[in-house]
Amino acid sequence: MKLKLQLENILTPSSPFNFEGTFHKPSHFESNDLLFEDDNYWQSMRFNDQIYGLKFTNIGEINAPKIRLSIYSDCTISTNNSNDLIKEVEYRFDLYADIKSFNNYCGDDIILKNVISKWNGMRVSVNSSFYEFLVITTVLQNTTIKRTIQMFNNLFEKYGSTI
Repeated sequence: MKLKLQLENILTPSSPFNFEGTFHKPSHFESNDLLFEDDNYWQSMRFNDQIYGLKFTNIGEINAPKIRLSIYSDCTISTNNSNDLIKEVEYRFDLYADIKSFNNYCGDDIILKNVISKWNGMRVSVNSSFYEFLVITTVLQNTTIKRTIQMFNNLFEKYGSTI
């Protein structure tokens, strides 16, 4: 399936916002549906029975965050569907969380201050839907990461769409 750029939108998360800390989770296993490189994060997404390619580009700073969201599709996206897709992305990546009070409260804690300093603005985020998360947790059960990656890639090859 060949996708074309259909829409670009600028998202302005609440500050502070750490792009890398929010979009790049090195503790997660690698999969063929996402990629983080420099200040860009690519992800495929099935939403409302449509397949999308999403590209997030960091164009801001921690205290003045901005993200360019480029949405790719094989067909024109309706205004309602694009608005719903953007809301879903904002929710999954917790772009508007107010974490200033947490930072203020815990910023001087002897254990947390170094983590908060290094990852200031990082959000708890989940790039997948609830269904996708259930599939991931199922294939993670009682096996090695290598085997999990193999099973996940097999699911992509058998049931996924190449974009």
